[in-house]
Amino acid sequence: TRTNHPIRDNKITLNSYLSYDHVAVHPSEEADSSVDKALKLIGKTRRVAIKTPYSLLVNLMLNKSNLVATLPKRNAIHFSKQSDLSTAIVPFKISNFHIHLLWDKRFNNDPAHAWMRASIENISRIV
Repeated sequence: TRTNHPIRDNKITLNSYLSYDHVAVHPSEEADSSVDKALKLIGKTRRVAIKTPYSLLVNLMLNKSNLVATLPKRNAIHFSKQSDLSTAIVPFKISNFHIHLLWDKRFNNDPAHAWMRASIENISRIV
């Protein structure tokens, strides 16, 4: 959230978390996100105002809004330092996030692009 978001006035509860509109990172329209799967397990849903496949855009959507976003811890900490955002632990259990690479199919057989995808996968395993 933005640093002075009203949700930060008190301890974040499940009800307060669900009372705000959310930016949801969905790599594909066909699949639920890890957040939505976790909420379904406890019989809850969130109000999604914006759906994007790109987590790198989320910080730009939070700075001047009352939107809430749920991201992997590493992303959230990076964005909070970069964009003066505030982080908190979600008030429910979420299984591991899945990270997806997206690219245009015309690059499937491009050797340089294949090398870049493999490099990103290798780096992601290390961190």
